[in-house]
Amino acid sequence: MINLYFDLPPFPKGRPRFARRGKNVICYTDAKTKAYETEIGKLSKNQYSDEPLTGALKVEIDFFIKPPKSVQRKYPHVKPDIDNLTKSVFDGMEGVVFKNDSQIIKLTACKYYAEDACIIVRIYPIN
Repeated sequence: MINLYFDLPPFPKGRPRFARRGKNVICYTDAKTKAYETEIGKLSKNQYSDEPLTGALKVEIDFFIKPPKSVQRKYPHVKPDIDNLTKSVFDGMEGVVFKNDSQIIKLTACKYYAEDACIIVRIYPIN
């Protein structure tokens, strides 16, 4: 098992952006998302120095987000969407911890309220 801890607030993957370059249209990731994914990659390299994993993987990921000033709900079923949170983390870890996020065959992701925002990732190679 590989444990990774990111002392960063969870940040969702932004929508793809499009721009016209002459007759062509290009698709790109916005600067904030790119910077966040780069930071996740750097923090991953600091915690995992082996070759990227190959083969099937099971991943458990917990997102701890700061509660709003007045908490109306016990659980944070509010934005950002959990799938967009996982995308930004996985895209940052790609090529560092695992070759491609298509290797993930089982995923458990949860959002929690916490005073200190962070992300905890546990990766289990499946033989």
